[in-house]
Amino acid sequence: MRVFITGSSGYLGLHITQAFLNAGHEVLALTRRQSLPISSKNLRVIQGSLEDLSVWVNDLQDVDVLVHNAVIWGDESSDIELLDLRASVSLFSHAAKAGVGQVIYTSSSAVLRPLTLNMDESKLLTPDSMYGATKAATEAYISVYASQFKTRWTIMRPTMVVGVPLERGGSLVINDRFREIVNRLASGDEYTCDPAECRYFTPVRELAQLYVQSLSQQTQIECYLAVSHSPTYWTDVVNWTKEALGQNYKPQNEPKRPPDFTFDISKLTSNFGTLLEVEVDIKDLLRYLISLSR
Repeated sequence: MRVFITGSSGYLGLHITQAFLNAGHEVLALTRRQSLPISSKNLRVIQGSLEDLSVWVNDLQDVDVLVHNAVIWGDESSDIELLDLRASVSLFSHAAKAGVGQVIYTSSSAVLRPLTLNMDESKLLTPDSMYGATKAATEAYISVYASQFKTRWTIMRPTMVVGVPLERGGSLVINDRFREIVNRLASGDEYTCDPAECRYFTPVRELAQLYVQSLSQQTQIECYLAVSHSPTYWTDVVNWTKEALGQNYKPQNEPKRPPDFTFDISKLTSNFGTLLEVEVDIKDLLRYLISLSR
């Protein structure tokens, strides 16, 4: 298939691009960069931004799949969120009118607030941040286009993504606490945290594979919570970091307190036959951060 990918040079975007190329697809990669750190005869880089309509609009012709992964960033005091929404809506409109067969959109679990137990895809969208509101509004427009065009729509809602970037030194958008833990422990200081503190993450490599697997979708619109099946406790991250640094640590064997919020990922598991595991990706990320600090 011919796949058009926005945000292809970012942290997740490079993994998505590589996943489609590995699966034998032809990729048109929209990026502000002149090239990508990926070599393939099936890759063509389109230099430009999401706002540069004249740069990419003609390339949507004869495209089978659009993966919209780009985000327009900027000063929160500006109308940057509206710019992102307008650019996404314009992209979707042109893709649908060009006859693109499927659109896969990177949304976020940030559309689900407040955090509660057993959140699933049917939970009412009540975001509490401008980022979450922008993602929720974009999903609303997808619902409109799904009612007007034959294009199939897939919405992925990951939480914070973890894993090693494909390009050393490249874009790495992660929770700042990982860097803080590595820097503190690498400098010989201790790092303490509440044993009950935890967070859900999404493994970047497995997430990218879900985009490829979603090509088998037959229904008009689907939405998935692409979240790990269990939370990661920060005490474990501290111990994994110490282990990677060759430091002694005392494993904590006491039972962990259940999190105050959980995700019901039964739909993801049922449709894709997979559970998203993050421990390996987090350990790889920690080793990567340590290598950068030396």
